Amino acid sequence: MGMEADLLTRLGAVTGLAPLSGRIAWMERPRKSSPEFPALVMTIVSPGRQWTLSGPDNLDRPRIQFDFYGTSLDQLRDLFAAFRDEMETTPFVDVGATRFHPAMLDTQRDMPAEDLANGTRIFRFNADFQFYHETV
Repeated sequence: MGMEADLLTRLGAVTGLAPLSGRIAWMERPRKSSPEFPALVMTIVSPGRQWTLSGPDNLDRPRIQFDFYGTSLDQLRDLFAAFRDEMETTPFVDVGATRFHPAMLDTQRDMPAEDLANGTRIFRFNADFQFYHETV
């Protein structure tokens, strides 16, 4: 399955992220024509492969961008707090073939609100994490 699929499984099990149920995806923004919110979109920004003198050491730390979309800033801040708490404070989590280490928040940004064609106003919050993991 790989880290990407295992991360989707992990996030789907976080109680505080229940409002995102079925709306967490890799590189797939909610469609403007029929959006459902809140939503979370993930993108790998850099691969973060770790190396030793003899080659890759199996502990990777990609930088992953997480874009939270929602219909209110309060909603996004609550979802982000639940997400951040799970990613930074859980010591080690094994999901599928991946062992996730605690992640580290690198950057966070409030993005401009956007008006959709159907009159819905959406907000976006963006955060990048260094995301340590290894195959077990």
